[in-house]
Amino acid sequence: MTHEDRTQREPLADTGTSTVFWPGRHKFYAPLVALAGAHPAPGRRVYEAAGNRHSDRRMDSSRPLHDAPDRSYVSKLERFARFAEPELKQLFADLALPAGAMALDLGCGAGLATRWLRDSIRDGYVVGVDLSLPHLLAAQPHHAPLVQADGGRLCFREDTFDLIWACNTVNHLGDPVAALRGLRRLLRRGGRLVLAQSGFLPDMFFAWDAPLDDAVRAACHRAYRERYDLALRDTAAIRGLIGQMAAAGFAPVTVQTQVVERTQPLRQADRDYFRHAIFEGAWGP
Repeated sequence: MTHEDRTQREPLADTGTSTVFWPGRHKFYAPLVALAGAHPAPGRRVYEAAGNRHSDRRMDSSRPLHDAPDRSYVSKLERFARFAEPELKQLFADLALPAGAMALDLGCGAGLATRWLRDSIRDGYVVGVDLSLPHLLAAQPHHAPLVQADGGRLCFREDTFDLIWACNTVNHLGDPVAALRGLRRLLRRGGRLVLAQSGFLPDMFFAWDAPLDDAVRAACHRAYRERYDLALRDTAAIRGLIGQMAAAGFAPVTVQTQVVERTQPLRQADRDYFRHAIFEGAWGP
């Protein structure tokens, strides 16, 4: 795709400010407002003339996990992406997006999955969005364009995307339903929102000792809540994604569970993820 083609297809509104990263250059455009959903519900109005609610002075929508423009999870995000690479690539292939489709990766992190999504679409166009500047700097070698923006205050043009992909992102937003409604406006008719949330199957680490497994998982959940000053309902709410999408006007909503299973011999990417992101990251060295 030529530079001229990219310029013609930039899916940004022209109000507000947000940093946009192209190869070798920086630009300022509107902050992308792109939270999406499954197929828009029949009979509901997908497009509405909502004004730009983004303040160019702040990117400060309520963030339950204390995210900030200068906060970084780069190493953990890279390890997770390389660990789940086979499953992510298969998932993108199964989406069977048509040639020329436009997609948004909301919460693109270090950009590896954004690149794999782009590679799955012939002549496609994918925009990566993240609040964290360190994440976007890490993503630059893998993908462009990239936009620094608050996921709850995006400013893409309505009726822009065929797909919105958000992996482990919705739980970072203070008002998921409001964000999903905003994303719904960004989808073209027939467009899809795909929300992915990763988690561990019960008895994964201590299958031989059920009481120990219960105690360790309860301690991990408690430590997570204490770290971010969360209530029990805050960490359980992620299980209500279907209800949140329905409340935002998406229908039909379907669910698929992808089991990521690893057996010996482990790849180096698997060893790195289990050791550094899970055991040391969660429980200490």
